[in-house]
This record gives sequence, C-alpha cells and structure tokens, in this order.
Amino acid sequence: MSRPVLVWFRRDLRTEDHAALWHAAQTQGPVVPVFIVDRELIAELPSDGAIFDFQAACLQELARRLEALGAPLCIRYGRVEEVFSVLFQELAPRAIYYNRDYEPYARSRDAVVERLARAWGIEVKSFKDHVLHEPWEVATAEGKPFTVYTPFYRVWRALAKPEPFGEPERLVGVPGLQSEDLPTAERLSRKREVPTWAVEPGMEAARRRWERFRRGGLLHYAAQRDFPALAEGTSRMSPHLRFGTISIRRLYADAAALLEDPTLPAEVRTSVEQFLAELAWREFFQHVLWHFPETPQRSFRRWMDDFPWEGSEEHFRAWVEGRTGYPLVDAAMRELKQTGYMHNRARMVVASFLVKDLHLDWRWGERYFRSRLLDGELAANVGNWQWAASAGVDARPLRIFNPVLQSKRFDPEGLYIRRWVPELAALPLDYLHEPWRMSPQEQARWGLRLGRDYPYPIVDHAERAARFAERFTQLKRHTETRRD
Repeated sequence: MSRPVLVWFRRDLRTEDHAALWHAAQTQGPVVPVFIVDRELIAELPSDGAIFDFQAACLQELARRLEALGAPLCIRYGRVEEVFSVLFQELAPRAIYYNRDYEPYARSRDAVVERLARAWGIEVKSFKDHVLHEPWEVATAEGKPFTVYTPFYRVWRALAKPEPFGEPERLVGVPGLQSEDLPTAERLSRKREVPTWAVEPGMEAARRRWERFRRGGLLHYAAQRDFPALAEGTSRMSPHLRFGTISIRRLYADAAALLEDPTLPAEVRTSVEQFLAELAWREFFQHVLWHFPETPQRSFRRWMDDFPWEGSEEHFRAWVEGRTGYPLVDAAMRELKQTGYMHNRARMVVASFLVKDLHLDWRWGERYFRSRLLDGELAANVGNWQWAASAGVDARPLRIFNPVLQSKRFDPEGLYIRRWVPELAALPLDYLHEPWRMSPQEQARWGLRLGRDYPYPIVDHAERAARFAERFTQLKRHTETRRD
C-alpha cells in the first residue's frame, strides 16, 4: 500500500464539503482521518462539559460516516506535536492535509506541526474551509485590514464565492489503527452544568435544521430575526458552523441561489440579503482577530483598557444567575445557563447591561459566554463583546441598550420572559417588563412578592448608563488630549 495522507480534523466535523478531505480523496491513495484531543488547548478553554459532550456527539457521527466511506477515524490524545511524531513513526505518511484555523493558538500550533512534518520530509497542505474569504483576501484600496464592518462588507460581498465540494464517494483507509475513546466531558473530567442543548449535534441535524430554515424562517428573516421568542426567527446554525458540521459555503450557496429568481418578492430578497450580511459579520470578526491577534486580551480601542471598571463579584453573580431584576436580561441569562444558547438580540442587551449598567470589564462576560455558548467562537465572541463595550471596531461606539425598552420592543407579548422567568409568568403586560412598578397591593394580587420571589433591580439603569457615558467621554477626551 502506498504512503497515506493524514487528514487532520479540527473544527470541521463533517464529510460533505470538507476541503481537506475532498482533496485527499482526489489523490486516490490511502487516507487516515485523524482527530487529536489537544490537552494544551483543553487546559486553556473555559468550556462547560456540555460543549465537550456536544463535540463528542458530532465526532461519533463523523466516525460512523467515515467508517461507511472506507476510512475509519483515528482519535488520539496528547500534545499535538507528540501525537504526530507517533503517527509519523506508525504510518510514514506522505502528507498532512488540514483546513486553516485563524485563532492565535491555532496559528502557533499549526506552525509547529508544519515544521515537524517538513523535518520528517512530509508534505503539508492547508485549505480554506472555515470562511468564504481568508482574512487577508479582503482589504482596503491601500491593502490594509478593515476596522469598520460596512466597507468590509461591500468588498466581501463583491468577491466571487467558492462553490461547495461534494462528499467523496469512497475513501481508501488504513486498517488496524489504534483509536481512543470519544472525548466526552466525563472522559476529560470536565463538569457539565448546562443540562440541555438548544440544537442537536452532528451533520444530519445541521442539514435538517438548515433545510427547515431555508424553506421557512429565511424568507422572513429581516422582519423576525430580532424577536427571541420566535423559534424560527433565526437559523441557529452558529453552533454547527463552530464545530463545522455544515459548511459556510453550503449556507452561502443555498441562500444566494434564492436571489437568482427574478420573481422573488422584495421582502424575501431583503431577508436573504440580511442573512448574507450576518454571515459577513462572522467573517469580519475572523478578519479582525487575524490582523489584531491581541484583541482577546486587549481592547481594540487601547485606551478603553484604562476604563475604571468596578469589579463587583456580587453584581457579576447576579448577572450570571439571571437575578438582576430586569426581566429580559434575566430571561436571556437563564436561557444560556439551561441550553448553551442565547438569541443574538438578547446577547446585545445582556452584554450592554454587564458593561454599561454594572460597569464590569467586558472580559468577564466574554469568558463566561465562551464557557457556556455552544457557538462560542473566539473571534465572534471577542468581537461582539468589544462592540458592546464600546471598546472594539465600531464606527459609533457609545451604544447603550435600555433593557426595558428592548424588552417591550422585542418581546412585546412577553413570551420569552414568561418562558425563562416563570415566576413572572402570571403578570399582566403592564408590569411584566417592569415588575418593580407594582405596589404591595398589586404584588399580593398577582402572587409575586418583590425582594423574595423576584429581585428588585440591582442598579438604576438611567443613573448607571449616564455614569458610564460620562466616564467614557472623559477617558476618550483625555486620550485625545494626550495625543495632541
């Protein structure tokens, strides 16, 4: 048998439209699919055990599919370079194929593996798969990175998009390889606190969910995407994109194909264009992280690292546990705690609340979100948190969300609040968004005693928002004065 190609799976747990696997299959030689449980990476991740169980379920389905195609998945544990050294000795491969990852840790790790492989005389090929356009493919007229979304989107949208690859009809595997157990939370000794998943794991689940949304929710996306109570208002494909159980090429191609119909109603066309713009936001944050790899630790607006954050652990715990006294904030945080998911509109509201009402460092929220979110990619999570904190790439940075106005506008019937904050479920709309307005008599009438059954607001929004704006403006002015 000829020397095999190792296909290194990472955040791309699928067989269909997988660039590295497709190209490896075209060699018509033996292929060894490999997944390495990277102990160094795991030690750094704040992830709840539910996220590892989700990944393990995706890997289990991937293993079954690869077995059916003819090339069993080989799972190994350890430091990546040590695992590859062992595999090089066992298999004497002629090449490693993998799909590129743009996070700082991944870039460093992949460079180490590439040097090791070349020292063994092994060819290394990497492929574009996680994005439609590499971070360096989208640039200003001067060849510089974008730091504002809208001009980035104009250039990104105008570029020709890659077509999806198919699934290999068959693979030639290498028999008899040792493979270790799935990396479940139990196997990794990680505690699981998120009891359920908001989405089903795996390729088949991703395909079913996408087909349902493509034929339904996508057609009304522009009008419905901001309402967290609507189950079909958003695609919920973000966890699948994070773990690569469906490709970004497939989503773009299917959505863009709708725009080719000249009879498409204007409102549907607007919805599809809005969805494509959201895919571009994901790539914009990948673009920013690639060009500014220090942003997970430091604010893009460096002077915001001097903001006088207050650091109240008590306020942070109230936010985490969904007991701030603001119903929309509490509903969103409880949804996250129970399911590993939160609607995008709710994410903006709770992030604004943590930073601009509680005056807590955005990094606290970013790390907590990444510990719970099934879709907690570093680039998007950091980018969105810095955006919410007025610390990132935003042309209009001082945005402050009013949690009551957001609640009334985007949960007008209170369906989302009633589901996730059941102690408020019986309240009429007059009080649901602002329960603190009830008199003691009204509390008795509706069976809710504030301070016992549900907390009073832990801060006054108007006062805290004004103080944040004042501090932000003073710090910005001071920074500009020092530059002058």
